[in-house]
Amino acid sequence: AALVYAALAGFSLPTVRALVMLAVLLAALQLRQRVNLLQSLSLALVAILLADPRAVGSNSFWLSAGALLVIAFAQFRLPSTLRWWQQLLLLQIFFSLLFAPVGALVFNQFNPASLPANLVAIPLISFIVLPSVLLACLLSGMVPVISGALFRLADRVLQLLLDYLEWLLSAGLEPVVSAYPFALLLLALVLIGLMMLPCGPGLRMAALTGLCLLPLWQPQRPAQGEFEIFVLDVGMGTSILVQTRHHSLVYDFGPGRAGVYSAADWTLVPLMRARGVNQPDLVIVSHADQDHSGGLHALVEDYSRLPMLTGTVDEVRTRFDLERPPLSCHDYPAWRWDGIAFSFLPTAEDWSDTNNRSCVLLIEGRHRVLLPGDIELARERELVKNHAALLGADVLLVPHHGSATSSSREFIEQVAPRYAIFTLSRGNRWGFPAATVQARYAAAGAVSYRSDRDGAISISSSPRGLSLRAERRPSRRIWRRW
Repeated sequence: AALVYAALAGFSLPTVRALVMLAVLLAALQLRQRVNLLQSLSLALVAILLADPRAVGSNSFWLSAGALLVIAFAQFRLPSTLRWWQQLLLLQIFFSLLFAPVGALVFNQFNPASLPANLVAIPLISFIVLPSVLLACLLSGMVPVISGALFRLADRVLQLLLDYLEWLLSAGLEPVVSAYPFALLLLALVLIGLMMLPCGPGLRMAALTGLCLLPLWQPQRPAQGEFEIFVLDVGMGTSILVQTRHHSLVYDFGPGRAGVYSAADWTLVPLMRARGVNQPDLVIVSHADQDHSGGLHALVEDYSRLPMLTGTVDEVRTRFDLERPPLSCHDYPAWRWDGIAFSFLPTAEDWSDTNNRSCVLLIEGRHRVLLPGDIELARERELVKNHAALLGADVLLVPHHGSATSSSREFIEQVAPRYAIFTLSRGNRWGFPAATVQARYAAAGAVSYRSDRDGAISISSSPRGLSLRAERRPSRRIWRRW
């Protein structure tokens, strides 16, 4: 029966783990051997890793094992005289407390609604929804009337459950963004474990005091007059997070389609959570092309009330059905945040194509960074003609992903970047970056970074100097490349 269910579930990792554990238990009973939960769990994990060693890198693998360890710990800690509902309640409290640091580590957040949600969801799914669906599948070819009734029952219960979960969120029990480092989360897990172990009241009080102090920790931000810029790896597109001491802005959201996918959901949102940013202070959509604005589809409801700038006002407002039109970046005044100057290099012409209407953002502190969007040769010539004195920059986001229609020799010479960053996808159909463009930056002495090869790139400006770090160029490895 368990094998049939595992097949119906597609042999997912938690199902295979449970199947192997059951097989171990049955084999022990047949061989008249004593086996406990920890032994069966250990043998199941060994069997899974022998069959698929890559599972060690799966969050599901560790979450499944951790859940069973919590059950084993609860069996050790809870008295056997408790009633079933008391065991269920205390077990869920154990889960909620012990999995809070794990959730913060894996998902960069912890959810205060997990306890009331699980208390209702687990019994409903286990005893009503799942049996109804499996029985309905079994009877669908023989007694379709009963099968349909069971499917409707499961659907109704699921709808009620979803309404209940939505009510929990609306009641204020929303996920709490967390950016705690691994060492701090490990300390929290140890302190929670000490509170649950049968130790002295003094040790428990010390553990409780430590837990109360942990929320005082705050993620590190740039100091006054410093900035950090994160150029994300979003494939064929651009998405950038800029942070100063007390402010942050987003420049582009990468590719995406409404209701289909969003690069911002995969990359930008997790990064902001890790950096302790709930929402940016300013949103910039350089222009309306899909590879720069598409990721905003998944965030437009949350970000529609934020100040939004773009070089293509009408196109962005139409694409995202915005009630309040965004402002044009071409006539937006310069501003300062925490000792860092921000300004747009405007255009004097009414360009027909969206690329040349891109917002060209200059960030100035101890070092200068130029973000030109997808501008092409004609707009580059205009910038050299009208803003030559402002173009010099230490870091340049290569225009239009390294297209042959951009990065003219005159523009590169005027900017004179020390570092050039290409944002593109590996093996893209346009052949970006063009070989001639790469040669121009090399001839100008710029060190090139590419998101398809180097992954996400972080830029840090401080009194110690300007530093760039690529995620796929780690400073240290646990193995050597021969």
